[in-house]
Amino acid sequence: MLDEEIEGLESKIEMKISSIKSKNRVHSAMEINKLLNIVFGRGGITLVPGETAGYRVVNNRGYVTPSRLSIGERNVLSLCYFFAKIAERSDIEKSLQGNKVIVLDDPVSSFDKGKKYGVTLLLAYLFQYILSEDSDAKLIIMTHDNSFALDMKFAISAINSSALKCWELSMDNSNSLEYSNFKHIDKYRNMLENVYNFAVSKLGDIKVPDSNEIRRIWEAFMLFELGQMNISDLAPMKILSGYFKNDSRIEKFLKVFVPMLFVNVGSHSQNHTMDGNLYLDPDLENDQYHEYARCIICFMYIVAPHHIVWRLGGSGKDKDDRIEKLDILREEVLDKYKDE
Repeated sequence: MLDEEIEGLESKIEMKISSIKSKNRVHSAMEINKLLNIVFGRGGITLVPGETAGYRVVNNRGYVTPSRLSIGERNVLSLCYFFAKIAERSDIEKSLQGNKVIVLDDPVSSFDKGKKYGVTLLLAYLFQYILSEDSDAKLIIMTHDNSFALDMKFAISAINSSALKCWELSMDNSNSLEYSNFKHIDKYRNMLENVYNFAVSKLGDIKVPDSNEIRRIWEAFMLFELGQMNISDLAPMKILSGYFKNDSRIEKFLKVFVPMLFVNVGSHSQNHTMDGNLYLDPDLENDQYHEYARCIICFMYIVAPHHIVWRLGGSGKDKDDRIEKLDILREEVLDKYKDE
């Protein structure tokens, strides 16, 4: 009689546990699917609870066996499951604010561009909860991916700049950690800073950038600010002249600036070699080269006044200092073209 009662209780307990596990799996699947939607968007893979245990993966064609998932998809699922596990049956966002240390070891490894973008968006979304002012959580991210490190730096800095600390493993044999601001990753910014410093300084006071650096920042600026591929094309300059018809100095400057690009072979040597001119004259030197760099920076400042100042970043004082120097440079360059 007692054995029957025990068996009956055991059966009820098993049913209760099974019911709890089923509810937990339903809740966890919902939480994980919220994160999967951020990574893949609507129509990507989702989870549904299995009939007796675990989960099944579903896409727009139906169930997907684990062997049919890419390594990237498996890693995304693992990452989302990790955050769901931290939540322990509560909302993931709320759970991330508790007193805990969250360590992410190379979270974007083995991803293609699309999935890497989605995971970066997911992390930036979750970090808003981890790094909020009322959060007690701590976050450590380790990665070998320089571009991802820079993305995370920008994202975290925008959320809570006081919480950001960046470190790099030294390249020597000491294997020590060194404080880093990751400036070396942003190649365009580095080259722009070199050319800017050269342009606003006296010749001989600072390192001279090579013509390739000037050409690359010039090409990037023309492409992304004006949508122009040919860096020595008269067409965009003629259009720009119309916008500055009330300023005779700028009009004259633009008319001289374009021939300067043609004459300086270093700015467009590809065009020359493709046209069969394999005997290239030397780049401009000394005062002429310095003036060429000054004109490039002046042009950029005229067309997009905030581009250099904000692209180089820094404190408010740094920005004010750059604006002052760029204003002086602009007037010095344009004064040569004023009406007598």
